[in-house]
Amino acid sequence: DKVLLISANDKDVEDKNTRVTLHHNWFKETKQRHPRIRHGKLHAYNNFIDRWGDYGMGCSTNSECYSEKNVFQAGTNIKAIVTQVGEDNGLGEVESHGDLLLNGAVAEERGSVFKPGDFYAYSAESTNKLSAAIQTGAGAQ
Repeated sequence: DKVLLISANDKDVEDKNTRVTLHHNWFKETKQRHPRIRHGKLHAYNNFIDRWGDYGMGCSTNSECYSEKNVFQAGTNIKAIVTQVGEDNGLGEVESHGDLLLNGAVAEERGSVFKPGDFYAYSAESTNKLSAAIQTGAGAQ
């Protein structure tokens, strides 16, 4: 049901300094929070979000989400990235860069966010064949 929560409450304003990077994860057929973040900054790149239930990523309440070259494969719900979750009092800011949205998946973008390259060096891979590579490398090897 609930996979990954970053900041548990709208009132947790001290979480504004939280910085999280997620890459090369396979979230398969789970309901929500791939991840869900409030207040902090999230850089998610080269992940495979595969047929979620309620929504893929939830970026709400003063968060900044930089989604880059992720594969979002919709199942029955097309909400790949949302800027409000449930009864949150605030919206998040989201930028989607090179994400692959499959089966009608929709990424809600609004505002502007931080640039990951201002904090660290990295190289995001192409989404071409990314989901197959993540599936092949998943789990105990």
